[in-house]
Amino acid sequence: MKGRANAASARHCSVISLIESRLTYLSPKEAKSRAHAILAAMVGSVVLSRIVMSPKLSDSLLRDTRGIHTPDLDPVMGELVLEACAWHLKGSRIPQK
Repeated sequence: MKGRANAASARHCSVISLIESRLTYLSPKEAKSRAHAILAAMVGSVVLSRIVMSPKLSDSLLRDTRGIHTPDLDPVMGELVLEACAWHLKGSRIPQK
């Protein structure tokens, strides 16, 4: 179990670093804080999208969360982070456009 937790922590840190690298207009401390908030919102949307029974609501949660990052991250980055979140949770589906 400890190895799995270490791997998850390493993935978390790499995604945070990836997001931080796009927030160049912020101080390093502010960028890290914003990166944590962005990743938390994205992971939360993936978790919630797996919990709800309605495929339409599930897709809406993911789509709407993609939209919250637009001032900070480009659309490709948002897709990469959501895919990383889904991969981390294994089996989460990301709706096709």
